[in-house]
This record gives sequence, structure tokens and C-alpha cells, in this order.
Amino acid sequence: MTTDDRQSLVELSRIFGETAPLWTQGTGSNLSVKTRVAGRNVLEVKASGFRLRDVRLAAGLAAVDLDRLCEALAPLLRRAPDEAGETSYAETLLGARLDASGPRPSMEAGMHALLPRKYVAHVHSLVAVLMADVSRTDAGAFEAWQRRASKGTLKIVPPARPGLALTQVLAESTDVDVHLLGCHGMVMQADDPLAFAQWLRLERSFCNAFGFEELDALLLTRPSYDSLRAQYGSIPSQLKLYFPDTAVFFERLHAGLRREGAGFVLREGGADQDVEEIWLATVLLQRARPGLAELPAAIAETVASLPTERFRRGAPA
Repeated sequence: MTTDDRQSLVELSRIFGETAPLWTQGTGSNLSVKTRVAGRNVLEVKASGFRLRDVRLAAGLAAVDLDRLCEALAPLLRRAPDEAGETSYAETLLGARLDASGPRPSMEAGMHALLPRKYVAHVHSLVAVLMADVSRTDAGAFEAWQRRASKGTLKIVPPARPGLALTQVLAESTDVDVHLLGCHGMVMQADDPLAFAQWLRLERSFCNAFGFEELDALLLTRPSYDSLRAQYGSIPSQLKLYFPDTAVFFERLHAGLRREGAGFVLREGGADQDVEEIWLATVLLQRARPGLAELPAAIAETVASLPTERFRRGAPA
């Protein structure tokens, strides 16, 4: 892999990672690049358990044999994404590492491998969640905006469980530029890292078209995390499950909150920053769209116990 490829991936990770909680929360989200090393096709993807903003050339990336992974994924795409299928998927990701003792690749490495463009970014964008929901409730207006605003192809993906299930869904439309994932952000692919600069433009265009002024202002000014915490951590809000990570970290999240009136606020000193970011994302989404659809119960009730989720947390798969 050339240093330029890896450096571009690190820089993209920093840009997306430092815009928390608007584009990512905690250790969620993942980016990758495809290239060749010593005649071998390689996927370098964010390592599981790392925050995007902490990715460096020397840490936070996992190298995977791309051809071996794609070959092993082919039969899994036809399997049911039940516990046995997810176990096989987690084992496949581990088995495709170039260094068997190296860091674990992101649990979403399967979709990164199957999407053909050089760079792939999956981020838990709040605006992407709103886009997917507006496309469901106001399809005509959304399609009209999309035709005006987007030069590439967008596809709405109904909520799918992370891991094998989501990989299977995206494998059906690998030519799409941007997948908008219900309750899960977006997946964007491009051959040029500079193309990702268009995502911010698209988010701001959407916010202006559909009246999400508060989020647009935050995207424009990029306030510090401490500023966001001070402003939104004390606003009473309902505990809504808008992302898979909210369900995964539900107990930790709940422990970091205290009751205030009919809602919750952050408990001072009661949560780590990963959990705080999930909560601040929840508050911002709730303020932007009070009727926003939550994660389907079938996903919320199972995602934390899946082998791929245990894999992400470093537990035995």
C-alpha cells in the first residue's frame, strides 16, 4: 500500500471522527481503502474498537487480504444472518487478516470489501438518518430535492442489522454512490478521497431544503465537543433508540443519565465520552424531528448479543 493511500485514509478518518457527534459517535463508523501490496489486493479498514479520530498510520488500521475475504464472503451472502451465519462471518473477517495476530478489522469489513470503489466510508451521520426518514414519510419532496442536489446515485436502505445482514443488503447494489441506511447513517464510496467533501455540501443542502436549521448551523460552525456537551447535555430528552449503538450501549447509556421531568439529561461525571456522544446524537435527532422512527424492535432486541457485536467488543465470537 502506498503511503499516500494510507495517509488519505487517516486524514478522512480524522475529518469524519472530529465531527462528533454529527458524523460519528464513540467507536462507531468505519472507513477503508483498497490497494495492492506486493502483488496482492489489500483492504485496509479501521480496526474494531478504535475511534475514527484516533486512527494513525501506526495504529487503528487492520489489513485484510481482499481476494481471500471476497471469496469467503460469497457463500455467506446466501446464508441466513442468524447466529450461525454471523459466527461464520466474524470468523471470516478474522481469517482474512494479513497478520493473524494483528488488530481485528471492523465488523463491517464485509461491505467495505464488496463495494468496488477504492475508498468507502460508513459514518453514523445524523443528517443521513433524517434523510432516510424523510424519504419514507415525504417521498415526493425528497426525490425532487435529490434530483436537484445530488450528482451521484443515492439509494435508501431500510434498517438492517449490522454485520452479515447489512453486508448482504449492500451486496445487491454495489454500483450506488451513497447508501442512506435507515437508523444507521450512510455508506459512501468513491475512487478519489476528495469526493467525500461533497457529503457536507449534500447534508447542508438537505437541511436547508427541509427546515433543519439547527443541524445546518452546527455543520457550518463545527463547535467543539465541550461546547456541544454544555449546550445539549442538560436538555431533557426521551431515551430513543435511533442507532444500533444505542441498543448495544443501552445499559451504559442509561447509567450515565438522570431523570429530569419527563425526560433525561446527562449525569455530571456519570458517563464516558463514547456514551455521551450517543446521547448527544439522540438529543439532536429528537430536537430536529420529534417523530423520527426508532430502530425496529427486531434489531434493537438482538444486536447486542450477536456474534459480530461480541466480535466488535473483543469478546470471543
